[in-house]
Amino acid sequence: MTSRVWGLVRALALGSGALSLPLSAIAADPTPSPAGVFRENCALCHGEDARGLSGPDYFGPNLIDNGFVRGLSDEALLAFLKVGRAPAAPDSKLHLLMPACDYLSNAELSALVRFLRGGA
Repeated sequence: MTSRVWGLVRALALGSGALSLPLSAIAADPTPSPAGVFRENCALCHGEDARGLSGPDYFGPNLIDNGFVRGLSDEALLAFLKVGRAPAAPDSKLHLLMPACDYLSNAELSALVRFLRGGA
């Protein structure tokens, strides 16, 4: 490599000079894809289409035709996703763990709510 290329590589690696980027420039997309957030965080239990899984791999119920999900406001659903539900919770019909999604950003949680309301 030429010294110019090495200089550029060094500037990037050291975070100095005109080529260094602020952390915000490489942050996650502020408007995540609802379907992508669901696929990455929920599909393992609820299926790719959110219609649940059946058989020996069954973990999560159908979320599309779900009275609990439909009965919550968007704000209440977002709050539920943040905290999840323990298997022994009195309102848990299936007695399965719904893990908290508190690791997701508010934008990602909002994307999940949009997905569950029919917005891909």
